[in-house]
Amino acid sequence: MKDRTTSTATSGTRTVTGVDARDDESRSPWLLGLLEGGQAAMLGVIAVALTAVILWVFTSSSAETLLTTVAAALQVWLLAHGATLVVPGATFGLSPLLLSVIPFLLLLRTGRRLTIALNVAERRRKVARTGRIPRFGYLIAWLAGTASYTLIATVLSSATQREPMHAILWQAVVYTFVTALVLIGVGMLWLPRRVRREIGSAELPSGRLLRLLNDRCPEPVALSLVTGLKASGSVILILLGAGLLATGAAVGLSLDRVTQIYAALGTDLAGGIILTAGQLLLLPNVVVWAIGWIAGPGFALGIGSSVSPAGTDVGPIPAVPFLAAIPQQAAGFGYAGIAIVIAAGVAAGVLILRSGIARWFQQLATAALVACLAGAVIGVLAEMSAGSAGPGRLASVGTADPLLLGLVVAAEVFGGAAVTALLGLRAVPAGRAVVRGIQARLSARREAR
Repeated sequence: MKDRTTSTATSGTRTVTGVDARDDESRSPWLLGLLEGGQAAMLGVIAVALTAVILWVFTSSSAETLLTTVAAALQVWLLAHGATLVVPGATFGLSPLLLSVIPFLLLLRTGRRLTIALNVAERRRKVARTGRIPRFGYLIAWLAGTASYTLIATVLSSATQREPMHAILWQAVVYTFVTALVLIGVGMLWLPRRVRREIGSAELPSGRLLRLLNDRCPEPVALSLVTGLKASGSVILILLGAGLLATGAAVGLSLDRVTQIYAALGTDLAGGIILTAGQLLLLPNVVVWAIGWIAGPGFALGIGSSVSPAGTDVGPIPAVPFLAAIPQQAAGFGYAGIAIVIAAGVAAGVLILRSGIARWFQQLATAALVACLAGAVIGVLAEMSAGSAGPGRLASVGTADPLLLGLVVAAEVFGGAAVTALLGLRAVPAGRAVVRGIQARLSARREAR
């Protein structure tokens, strides 16, 4: 069977992986980036606007509010990127992170599509002998996609500045730019295994980046960097899982109070569905708040309030059902949740040992890298999950000090990772010696029999 990657003479046209190999300018990096970035922005806007229209159909009978609903949906799309909304008498900056998943996934998809399209274009030109894409083609496509995405956000925000509810313009521009820049870049580097296997990792930006890393960095440094990235990803996943479990446990233990609030609100079926959907949109926010509680610093539900293992002091809070799950007093086990963060560091230390890093100072450096990366990501998530939820005391909801939380998580993770790696450096050879001794004694007994 003929390999699909080879050129064939089918109707006078060569093909590469089933794609027409004739060269065309429609696959130029800048044009691909502009089109893909614009498509991601429009799909995100349409998804949020369509959801708002569906809710409007079930909750409103006035045709005059449809345009207002769509305009509000555009602002919510900007809110999903972190921009603060100005409403009459207050500001609202608490981004529902589950809603943010829509533009985030679309941007990751854009990065993947750009990488695949440019790789196909390069192979087409190689087979057709019409040259290669520009040397910095991937970089051009990345920046062009970011620019088109940011431009659409800027236009939408500028067009609604005179509305009663509108996003702060500079935040809409800066936050959408940073979001697009980071996530399109991650999408271009992070491809599914099936795609990497079909195209070949060496031909992708991630493969080229690894080659550059190996060429420019000493081997121990490159090994520490790669191990640190993998181990920090594991730590972050462990902490997010712990936060989700803690949130589920808190809601389960407070289910009676949650149902009582639902009953007291007296909403109809449609209102109950909308109320529940709104709380689910904030679920990732609550998970990040739970990580803050587990790590120790806690979180706030208003200016001057505090929810931490040391105790709860929140004062009056809105009648939102899921808020009934907040611990009403200091937990009996206090700061034992810190052990979960340290355990995540222990898991990172095991990964460091398994990577083959043998020198103690290199292990410490790798553990420090893991701690810094994990702390930085948790700090960023804490910043994203916090914001203003209304006037007065509600001007500050979420992690009160994301920087402090990031530093605390980094310190706890480093402690677990460093101790595990250093003890393992001595324990592994000793353990192997013990195992060899046991095996020798067992062999001797068998021979004696």
